[in-house]
Amino acid sequence: MTDSRHGLERSILSAAAFSHEDFYEIEARIGPDAFQTPEHRTLWRVLEHFAQQGEPFDLVLIAERVVKKHPKAEQDVVDVFAATFEQAHLRYYCDRMHDLVAAEKV
Repeated sequence: MTDSRHGLERSILSAAAFSHEDFYEIEARIGPDAFQTPEHRTLWRVLEHFAQQGEPFDLVLIAERVVKKHPKAEQDVVDVFAATFEQAHLRYYCDRMHDLVAAEKV
């Protein structure tokens, strides 16, 4: 996995952690299986749970659940919450991820 792919995943997860609405936009554009690392896939599933339940969440609540499954992933979660993303570029990020995932299937 390249660093740029990891950074793109982190930015998309950061956007998904911003709000439930952003989560659902990302889900519609790239689907739940776009993330390569197990920690990122788990983080996505945790965000999905909170979004589907309509429950508020923050770094502490998300990290608590992710770290149960991946004890060394706390810094990964902190990095996602600290990552910056441009809200206006969310569609671009998703399109780029969609293209990466499609290229991997070829």
